[in-house]
Amino acid sequence: TDIRLQRGVLVDIADAALKQAVETAIQTNGKGFVALAGSDAPVDFQVAVNAAGEFEIQDAGDQPIPNLRPPVKADAAGVGKVVQRLVHLSKYANVRELDVPDKSAPQNIEIAISGAQSVTDGSAPTYRDGDRVKLTITNTQQPNPADPNDPGRVLNITVMALGSDWGISQFYPDLAGTFETLDPGGKVEKEIDLYLPEGYRENTDIIKVFATRATTQFRWLEMPALDQPDPLFEAKRKGMIADPLATLFATMTGEAVKTRALKLAAPRQPERRWTVVQVELLVKA
Repeated sequence: TDIRLQRGVLVDIADAALKQAVETAIQTNGKGFVALAGSDAPVDFQVAVNAAGEFEIQDAGDQPIPNLRPPVKADAAGVGKVVQRLVHLSKYANVRELDVPDKSAPQNIEIAISGAQSVTDGSAPTYRDGDRVKLTITNTQQPNPADPNDPGRVLNITVMALGSDWGISQFYPDLAGTFETLDPGGKVEKEIDLYLPEGYRENTDIIKVFATRATTQFRWLEMPALDQPDPLFEAKRKGMIADPLATLFATMTGEAVKTRALKLAAPRQPERRWTVVQVELLVKA
């Protein structure tokens, strides 16, 4: 399995000088996370100028990326800001798309959302501002009948929340904890209060649940909201990276990358195996 670290950007701007300025800024300040779309980089994002004279970041299907606030005026002064946002969105996409190296392997974990919801189109459940739901995480392994204390069936659980403000934070355990153990057959339940930030008509929050056998540090995946500084960035980068999984996480959200993708292989040692499952929560006004 390959993990993409770099996203391709197509600059679709009529003003030749402004287009050149954006393309040059992507090449010099993309930090390896974004590059001009071409044969080596498919189109993931597009940069255009809307009717209001503002930069507009779109997806590959010409749809504006939601919740990029405040608007950035399409002029020379805004070029740096729009490239900064592209780098942030690329890192966020890295974490959002992170999946297990071997999808055929037993995952040993299930997640479920229960609580208030309304289904509007017969498919995805839609939640309302102010709803409270319950996240249930289950270790689907049964205790070892030959050894009830078998540590090989205990999972270390960490939950990351990917917000509609383009920030990523550790949701569980909160405070300074790195993970919580979950015995075979055990469950953990957490209530989630859903809300719409001011001015939003809808948003999608992603809950990503990681389960590991070994201990690792998931705070490498944390990111501030869009356009906000990360006061702990330097402190986190100076910390010790003690295992290959943490090294992967640190690369995905680091200052810069030198490769377009990483090869993700299933660990040979059973104690190094890990899995991840996620659920999306669509909240509408």
